Amino acid sequence: MTILSKQFFLLCLSIPLIGCAVNAADLQSYDHPTEIVSVPPGARIEIDSEYVGITPLTTMIPRRYQSEWQGLIGGGQRITYVAPVRITAYPVAPGQYTQFKIIGVSDPTPHRIFFDMRLGPIPQRQEIKQDIRVDTAR
Repeated sequence: MTILSKQFFLLCLSIPLIGCAVNAADLQSYDHPTEIVSVPPGARIEIDSEYVGITPLTTMIPRRYQSEWQGLIGGGQRITYVAPVRITAYPVAPGQYTQFKIIGVSDPTPHRIFFDMRLGPIPQRQEIKQDIRVDTAR
């Protein structure tokens, strides 16, 4: 394998990681309190399947940082990743629906999260078949 093909191979391996890395200076945008509210109030909140309280509440959303070395021996850098988080709101009364929000890998932690417990599931698209005949004899 030539030096050029080795460099191309290493570049192809690193492309999927682009966009997921977090600069250490940007980590403060992930660590701050978040207000979680719902309409109506009283929804049971879980963050990554762990109970945290009932709305309205203010809490820290734990962001898991993963760090690894990327690059060749003698050269490279340490890359820090922020794992996604799932926030789930459970209903407290009939006619309400479970809601969830996902904070993605590159998303900063929001300052406020809102759940409308009255929003139901989106209905499935129904196919409507019509028999249309065009009279071309005029």
